[in-house]
Amino acid sequence: MGNWKKAMAIIATVPMLMTLAPAANAADAPTQPATQTAAAQQALQAAVAQTTTAATSTAAAKAAKAAEGPSDLANYTNDANLIADYNFNDVKADQTGTLTDATKEVKATINGKAAVTTNATDKSTALTLGAGNWLNLTNADGSAVLGGRHAVTISYDSQANQTTAGWSVFAAPNATAQTYGKEHYLGVMDQTGKITAERYNNTSGRNSDANVSGTSNANWKHVDIVVADEFSALYVDGKQQAVSTKTSGATLPAILGDNGGVLQIGKGNWVNGEYFTGAIDNLKIYDATDAAVTDVLNNLTIADTATKDFTVPVASNGVAIAWTSDNAAITIDAKTGKATVKRPAANAASDVKVTLTASPNKAEDYTFTVTVPREESNDVKAQADLAAIDLGSLTDVRSDITLPTTGEKYGSDIVWTSSAPTVISDTVSDKGAAPGVVTRNKDGDKIVVLTARVKGSELTRRFVATVKQAPAKAASEATEDYLFAHFTGTEGRTTDEQIYFATSKDGSKWIDTHTNGNPVLTWDKSQTGNSRGKDDGVRDPYLVRSPEGDTVYLIATELSIHNRGGWGAAAATSTGSPNLIVWESHDMVTWSQPRAVDVASKIPDAGMAWAPEAYWDNDKQQYMVYWATASDASNESGDHTNMYYSTTRDFVHFSDPVKWIDRTLSVIDTTMIKADDGYYYRVSGDTYLGIERSKNPYATTTTTGGSLTSMDGYYNTGDDPDQWTLVGTFGDLTGTGLTGRQLEGPELFFYSTDDIQTNAAGKKMKYGLMWDQYSSGKGYTPYRSADLGSTDKNDWGFASDVNFGSLKKRHGTILPITAAEYQAIMDTYNGKDDVTNNYATTAADKRSLTVLDANDRAASEATIAVGENATFTAVANDPDDALTSVKWEVKDASKVEMAVQNAKSRSVKTNEATFTGKQVGTTTVTATSTEDPSLTATFTIHVVKADLDYSKLQAAIDAAGTKKEADYTADSWNTFAAALGAARAMLTNDNATQKDVNAAASALVSATEALKAKPSTPVEPGGKPSEGDGNGGKTDATGKADAQSESAGSNTSMLSRTGVAVGAVALVAVALAGAGVALELRRRRS
Repeated sequence: MGNWKKAMAIIATVPMLMTLAPAANAADAPTQPATQTAAAQQALQAAVAQTTTAATSTAAAKAAKAAEGPSDLANYTNDANLIADYNFNDVKADQTGTLTDATKEVKATINGKAAVTTNATDKSTALTLGAGNWLNLTNADGSAVLGGRHAVTISYDSQANQTTAGWSVFAAPNATAQTYGKEHYLGVMDQTGKITAERYNNTSGRNSDANVSGTSNANWKHVDIVVADEFSALYVDGKQQAVSTKTSGATLPAILGDNGGVLQIGKGNWVNGEYFTGAIDNLKIYDATDAAVTDVLNNLTIADTATKDFTVPVASNGVAIAWTSDNAAITIDAKTGKATVKRPAANAASDVKVTLTASPNKAEDYTFTVTVPREESNDVKAQADLAAIDLGSLTDVRSDITLPTTGEKYGSDIVWTSSAPTVISDTVSDKGAAPGVVTRNKDGDKIVVLTARVKGSELTRRFVATVKQAPAKAASEATEDYLFAHFTGTEGRTTDEQIYFATSKDGSKWIDTHTNGNPVLTWDKSQTGNSRGKDDGVRDPYLVRSPEGDTVYLIATELSIHNRGGWGAAAATSTGSPNLIVWESHDMVTWSQPRAVDVASKIPDAGMAWAPEAYWDNDKQQYMVYWATASDASNESGDHTNMYYSTTRDFVHFSDPVKWIDRTLSVIDTTMIKADDGYYYRVSGDTYLGIERSKNPYATTTTTGGSLTSMDGYYNTGDDPDQWTLVGTFGDLTGTGLTGRQLEGPELFFYSTDDIQTNAAGKKMKYGLMWDQYSSGKGYTPYRSADLGSTDKNDWGFASDVNFGSLKKRHGTILPITAAEYQAIMDTYNGKDDVTNNYATTAADKRSLTVLDANDRAASEATIAVGENATFTAVANDPDDALTSVKWEVKDASKVEMAVQNAKSRSVKTNEATFTGKQVGTTTVTATSTEDPSLTATFTIHVVKADLDYSKLQAAIDAAGTKKEADYTADSWNTFAAALGAARAMLTNDNATQKDVNAAASALVSATEALKAKPSTPVEPGGKPSEGDGNGGKTDATGKADAQSESAGSNTSMLSRTGVAVGAVALVAVALAGAGVALELRRRRS
């Protein structure tokens, strides 16, 4: 990773990788007293740093206070708790022997002869210390002053006279000289410009997290150092200079051991001794146990509401804390402090209030009231889990996607249904690939609807994905050139730790596209608001191509050593970012906005995520992403910097991290490739630079052997193809003898067929392996191999023909690219330093709104019949999940009737509209997002004549055709004739519905049945019928005139009959209109 290892090597002449932080449980770590076990200490650290995962109060802000340091220094310097008290007023020059303190419980043995001076502050006698004059403090009985103590305050006045070293106080397990990277001591370096309290319990690599520093000067000053299990604090002249809460594993008993070690004033145990030069006075040591425990419990805040298990401290500074609960809704394990929460059932009468009482054996009781709410109903849980699903943007799907099967909020079982499972799968494949496998078609883009449903619930949520057309030929099948992404420089400028591109036609001669100081891509925390706040930079980029070939991801470490003040001040392994930074591109020229993805924070005490790489697993259809993280809590073997991996399909959603490599010495910068022999090969930036192989890339490795001087047990050996086993070390395979002292940042890659060279032994050198020469600051050095599994030196060799160009190449990546991609990169970037961050569309541009029909197909046109209806759903795709509702508009409301409903009972954050055909014709419908009116979806509805059953109507018309007007009364006939006319008109009415047809048939049948026959007519004398008798001028029900009818009648008679007919028609019309109104009402209700 960089020159910080070189610097440490100069200081300590130990291998570079030993400068990383220590293991938590290494074999040579001191045994901790039973009163404060490592488990208890971790429980306390966890308790004071968290509130419960479901806190609803302000507890999150308060909980951290328990580990922020002393609330009041006076509580930690109470004379009632003095352990030792020296004012040195009675010391004489050249005095030898021992000095007894005011408590008469501690004695100080003078090494050399005493020297005295005057304390300028209070004009009293002070002790002068130097190389031949220092004190060794013990109890009067010879036992250790600090034995068994967890919390102490060391106070003194001093005047420092040196700018280096200067150990005013030094406590260690014994008087043996310390070893860099394996330090065990509490020491105060008191200098004229700076004062630092160092607190180490290291086993393999230096972890400086617990140290605190402040400013100093050459004048007299008063110093207070407070050391407790939970924190270190430094005060100068009563003002707090610094506090550290990163003290896990570095308690005083852990540092000093069972016997309490030694306590020296004026001498540090480095080499032959490092001494304080200056004067010291008024030395006091206080027992701070009560003050520390009181602060811990006074500042401990447990969330007001708990829905999940949480942790409380069961010990602090050697003091046991007993807990009681007044309700079974919360029970606390006395050993671990785990508080188990059992919530009342959803149908319980009320929530439960629980009182928790903490009882330290040296202090008063402390009570906390916690509400345990009732369980949510199954529907509420299902709704929350569906709402929490985040598939990202689905408007441009080119590769497999992640379909979560477990709810994020409540762990609901989620099952998926795909409208086109051959395009996006919804079941597990034969090779174990999870649902979400994408198969792109060559005949155009495909719209696929994905429906998530919670088992046991009818609730669903739908997502619309646009799967892009498959490329004519996968880009990866025609690669012949190369792209090299890297960072540069020596961390001397902000632009060093950014992304630079170089290109090559043959893998040997490289062209820098930009000059030094002008990166192609940059990152700073403002782009996502990274909470770490120090890393406006990226390092260690890696390029990986999708299996389809037209997407490339660039992933990198979020780290800027320059912005952190250099390696000496960086604390990069303990306060580094857990994020990786990701860009993606479809053409190598335009790139997405970078995003920070958290891969490491689920690793307990994760200090960073460094040097990521990724490999596509075609069987499981996922990327395996691996990186280095330092963590004491998850470490098992030696050094705490190990390799982890996670899986992803989209570099957005990542599985929980798995520890991949754990060894006694630090492991970083692993690179991996699948070779032609079917084996995966990996090389790491570790002490011995071993080449390993396995047929199972996910196989985990934990070894406990090996050291700086011996490789025995450091790697697995043998031929088990399911484990990672050693082929050989790089130094041995190449005959160079190179190790981790000189090299890091390895990078394996394939050469294109045309660029494979044949060496003098006739071997085809198809693989490239580069190393960053961090120790000499020369950048990359190149090697080639014909067979990564071979131990024959003829299969390995230095690539002397490679020229990386003028710009120093630091830890980077080489990706084979096509000739077209090469040309596009050169046209865009080469010699164009002003082209930086050439970003494509933003996430907001990837929002979309899609209207689906009842079959979950994207609606563009729909056909419905008059009287029938169809329901459509508007679904918003939004990476930010901000689009929740739409407005529907019909262009021609005469054609369809619309009913809109918010369909939350059926699906999450969608809207439905039902359209009923009213009139034959065509209209358009537009759905518009209410949150973003620029997002619309328009489709067309064609209303057609309904396919109706006219049989009953036709039968009624046929039956009516036999009727004759002369046979019936005028009123009944007129009603009948109107019903018959309406029935005939219904046969040609395109806008009729089945109800209309059935109503017309019923009306005609009723009118036919209601016909009233005329009464019989009497015969007048002479044998002639009365006037108006017979068929004169009349028609039958067929509408034909009688041949013997007369053509005219009286006006009065005609008017009367016309009036009757009009009235009859009006009655029928009213009846039909009433039927139509009822029909319309029924349609509206439907």
